[in-house]
Amino acid sequence: MAKYKKRIYEIDQIKELEFSDIEIEPTLTFGFPISKGWAWGVGASFHYHGISTETAQGISLQTGISGNLFHWSVGVSLQNIGDTLSWSTGTEEHRPLLLNIGLASPTTVFGQIFSDVSVQQNELESLNIGYAYTLLKNLEIRSGVQDITHEALPSIGLGLHLGNLEIQYSFSSQADLGNIQKVGLTYEP
Repeated sequence: MAKYKKRIYEIDQIKELEFSDIEIEPTLTFGFPISKGWAWGVGASFHYHGISTETAQGISLQTGISGNLFHWSVGVSLQNIGDTLSWSTGTEEHRPLLLNIGLASPTTVFGQIFSDVSVQQNELESLNIGYAYTLLKNLEIRSGVQDITHEALPSIGLGLHLGNLEIQYSFSSQADLGNIQKVGLTYEP
């Protein structure tokens, strides 16, 4: 859980407010091979978001296709299908569909470069670029820049592979919220 401070300026005074923000989003996905080197996937996410004393919950779906094209990895996904958050205040927050298109270079001894673009309501939402390097057999270090066309927010992270389990950690900077830490868990049977 992160704590944030926001300053409110009043006549000759500064009041500082503190509030907490937490987001939890477990996702269940299934992938199906459709031809050599290509797969189609579907997923469902449960969203929990808490800001201060208010909370929201919702469910969304996503689908996508990925594969290899001339030794490059490519993917296209459609996210936020049916995504509505119901807030404890009675407000319904409808999040628009998000189209993601990604591309990753072949992995070499120097690592892997990847990029994706997100489009929402016919507008460029963000353009991201990243780099991953396998430091040890099961440890990957990752870095990237989110939204390079607008805010250029840096991030760094680790991926630890333990058999069928991967533990991810990242540290990033967000324009409105400051520094954010994320932890993820992926299991592939």
